[in-house]
Amino acid sequence: MTNRLTPEQKRFSFVVYRDFCLIIPTIKQREQELYELLRYLLNLAEMPKKIIIVSDDTSGSISKIQKEYERCGVELKFVKVTEGLTAGAHRNVGIKISNEYFLLFLDDDVLPDKRWLTEVKNCLQVRSDMVGGPSRPLFIKKTRPPIWWDQVLLGPYVAVGNEYIKSKTSAIWSCNLAVKKSIIENIGYFDETLGPRKYARKTHMEDTEFVRRAVRHGLKVVFNPRAVVYHKLDHNRLIWKAYKKWAKDEGYSHRIFYQKTETNATVAFIRHMIFQIFRLFYSLLMRKSNPIATFPYMLLLLFQIEGYLGK
Repeated sequence: MTNRLTPEQKRFSFVVYRDFCLIIPTIKQREQELYELLRYLLNLAEMPKKIIIVSDDTSGSISKIQKEYERCGVELKFVKVTEGLTAGAHRNVGIKISNEYFLLFLDDDVLPDKRWLTEVKNCLQVRSDMVGGPSRPLFIKKTRPPIWWDQVLLGPYVAVGNEYIKSKTSAIWSCNLAVKKSIIENIGYFDETLGPRKYARKTHMEDTEFVRRAVRHGLKVVFNPRAVVYHKLDHNRLIWKAYKKWAKDEGYSHRIFYQKTETNATVAFIRHMIFQIFRLFYSLLMRKSNPIATFPYMLLLLFQIEGYLGK
């Protein structure tokens, strides 16, 4: 299962796992984030045998670091795709050209914990078909969260805090996901109409739809709280304008998602909103969440409704 490094490669000090392939979707505007992630991965103790970058850009970021990966026995492959595809479509391209037994998915703006691959590998090899883990905040550029911020209540609006979400099918996100490739034959690929894309209104929930499909097929889906990634957050991600936009996009995403998966989309959305209100009280009483976060949380629910109505 493992391929230990040759003496010439010892300076990298990590183990390469033959049967693992990491797929990273990205776009031109995020070249710097991609490069930082690729540089960071070289400092981990374990690595997948292959890394596939799927992007609408040229391979500029990869060419800077390609030789270092070659020297340490990891294949770094770049695949260029058409502009405007969703993140789900990017991942599907990587899935189709991979031939490894286990597939790993990270976003370009996360940094995995040093034991991330160990935790994911242990779950996949022993007792699961699909594994997800926490996405925790990593504040960069001297960023401090606003006084009204709370990770439990408001974290999901900036793609962190999923470990506090009770529903497994909503807590497993594609920024931190791993699957056995064989399950694709049973459940199919990511829905390419869902997920962020250029030149169109932003949608989410391609990962939720993918995970729920796996559950419906009776596959073993595990949320491993020790398989941690850190999601980089700067000031631009934490301003109110960004939260408002995310909430509206979230509401719009729920409309598209429920129209695909539920017999009555509106009833499903109402249930979702009621659950979010109960989540507020539970977080305040049981998790001792920041009470100041209550007001922005309720406002964001209203923006979700506005987004659902198509405004």
